[in-house]
Amino acid sequence: MKKAATRKKAVPKAKTKPAKAAKPAKTAKTAKPAKATKPTSAKSGPQRRIVEGWTSVASMAIAPDGRAFAGENGGYGVCAWSAGGELLWQRSLAKIGKQSRYSYTALVTLAGDALLVLCYGAKKLFVLDAATGATRAEHAVPADTRAIALSPDGTKLVARIFVETTVFSYPALQPLTKFEQYANQSGIAISADGRLLAVNGHEIHVFDFVELRHLKTWEPENCDWGPSELCFNAEHQLLTAEEKGTVRVWDPREGTLLATYAGATVPGRKTAQAIAVHGDRIAIGRENGTVAVIDRSGAVQHTFTGFNVEVPDTGAEQLAAVAFARDGTQLWVSAAPKKQPSGLSVLDL
Repeated sequence: MKKAATRKKAVPKAKTKPAKAAKPAKTAKTAKPAKATKPTSAKSGPQRRIVEGWTSVASMAIAPDGRAFAGENGGYGVCAWSAGGELLWQRSLAKIGKQSRYSYTALVTLAGDALLVLCYGAKKLFVLDAATGATRAEHAVPADTRAIALSPDGTKLVARIFVETTVFSYPALQPLTKFEQYANQSGIAISADGRLLAVNGHEIHVFDFVELRHLKTWEPENCDWGPSELCFNAEHQLLTAEEKGTVRVWDPREGTLLATYAGATVPGRKTAQAIAVHGDRIAIGRENGTVAVIDRSGAVQHTFTGFNVEVPDTGAEQLAAVAFARDGTQLWVSAAPKKQPSGLSVLDL
């Protein structure tokens, strides 16, 4: 099956030879705590680099107790940290091939006390013990499975396969339905009450996630490539991260625009490519290496600048994900400050 076309440029072959991936392990060894690093300042708050060794992170998930999990961009590595930033465990789930290592990603999502890891390129879905990293189960998935998301009640798994969306029962992984509306972006959003599902290509598609039927499709104006990312807020309104750094808020059942938040004010590429919501706050990660936290009025509460945007000579994105801690006191960012070659950052809000 051919890979879906996206707006991203083709990824050039990495100049450096990738490190040989470790063999899959049935159990994961507990790693020693990461060494403490000195805080580095941001313009509107303290900033702390806590993870070393990875050049790029594809996805993150934050547990209710504050533990953080990340999947690698450029391999099948997975790491877990305590809320305080201590490394709890890390492992590699599969070997990567001979082509550019940035064709391989590990995408993570939490499922109760388990961590689901989609290894794109390896055609595998791993179910890990979130506490130890040990493998509980391993499933084969279609080659073009690009993204996954779990329903809030943990009974349905959504997978973006090629340019379509398939819903499976979980944990049995039996197909329930397939939505054929075109969706070549990897974002999957599910409302907190589990009633709405949204995916997108250049158009936004919303589905009744209880009755498993299509509700609404619309194409945002002045957004040629479609949203980069989407999510629901607590009121079950749909937020989209778009070109020019803008974020828009929609009535998902009607497709009507409710609010627009202005673009980035820092020079450079401005596309909003990462978004997260916590209460009345919205975090936006942009291509120009900035992370802004705004409130419902659009007022900027925090601005953090100077993050690495790409892995040099590869085109792989670093500022690809942002995630609030469950208590809202921290924001995890999948990029390190510039002049620090690797790692995630935690921003104290």
